[in-house]
Amino acid sequence: MPTKIPKFILIALALICFRAQADTYTVTTLGDAAGSCTGASPNFSCTTLRAAIDEANATIAVDDTIVFNVSGTITLLSTLPTVTDTVVINGSNVVSIASGAFETLTFEDPEADNSQLLNLGFTGTVDPASTVRVNGASNMLLQGNTFVMGATTGSAILVSNSDNVTTNNNHVSGGVYSINYYNTASSPYLASPAYNGTITNNTVTGGSSGIALFTADNILVDGNTITNSTGSGIRLGMQFDGPYGSSNNTITNNTVTGGSGAGVSVTGYGGGVQMGVFNNNLIRGNTLTNNSGSGVLLPSTGLIQTNGNVITGNVITGNRGDGVNITGTNAANNIIYANSNISGNLGLGVDLAGNGVTPNDAGDVDTGPNGV
Repeated sequence: MPTKIPKFILIALALICFRAQADTYTVTTLGDAAGSCTGASPNFSCTTLRAAIDEANATIAVDDTIVFNVSGTITLLSTLPTVTDTVVINGSNVVSIASGAFETLTFEDPEADNSQLLNLGFTGTVDPASTVRVNGASNMLLQGNTFVMGATTGSAILVSNSDNVTTNNNHVSGGVYSINYYNTASSPYLASPAYNGTITNNTVTGGSSGIALFTADNILVDGNTITNSTGSGIRLGMQFDGPYGSSNNTITNNTVTGGSGAGVSVTGYGGGVQMGVFNNNLIRGNTLTNNSGSGVLLPSTGLIQTNGNVITGNVITGNRGDGVNITGTNAANNIIYANSNISGNLGLGVDLAGNGVTPNDAGDVDTGPNGV
């Protein structure tokens, strides 16, 4: 007797097959009016980028692509529509977007999973809001984009409450936190702050912190070049108070130079009593040179804990602080070994208490800095 397949499975298979068909929306002008799209699936012509996003959002069963056959700058009159469907937007390095005093583009919630933003330019953002934001959308790719930010502007790329977002080969100048991955305190994100994201091969110049991870775990930060930050080049912090720091991150093969703060640092989020856990981060193979602070700064003041972090294989030279500075009483079992070159720093090569040379402690039965 033939096996009867349940109806709901047939419907699901049909939807999967249907979604595999992709529509392409080609933007034909640099205008920013509501606009319209004409044509038939799979090819549409749209008078504005705004119209293309609206049309792509309306086809929830189709993965869409937005491309351009025009070059130049689109000057926005307001924030673009939020992307709420899977879409690939490819500027082909010929189109830039001038946003002014508002957030430019947001990819929102699981409906925008698997979206891509490729080869677009962004200029003129002056508001504290971010230029591109990913919120609750996973498995996304942000690649080959260029951001020119104001000195007090928010993030060029802000990834919040999202899993497995890749930020690769973007060029950013300015901004407060140029590339920022973080988790909020609201449910369900508080219960599951895993990200598994990737930040690789980006170039960041200026800005407060080149790359910031706030309550973000399992992020690979690799091969980025960060210069002339007004704060730390790479900053691990807390988005909110509680035992939810940034842990299990891999920070490798980055170059951080010429900044006004530390090369790599751990910090809280503001005033008051802070509790944060920053454990098991790997800081390896980085070049941290000529920064005004320490090469690597791991403070453990108040209720902030820094435990089990590994610092190895780095070149840490010419900084105006210590090469590696681990401060406070809540630091333990941090491993510092086989760094390629720690030399020429204004402070100590390795400072375990932030107060100078740690003396020998014969018959050590107490607990000193870093558990020594």
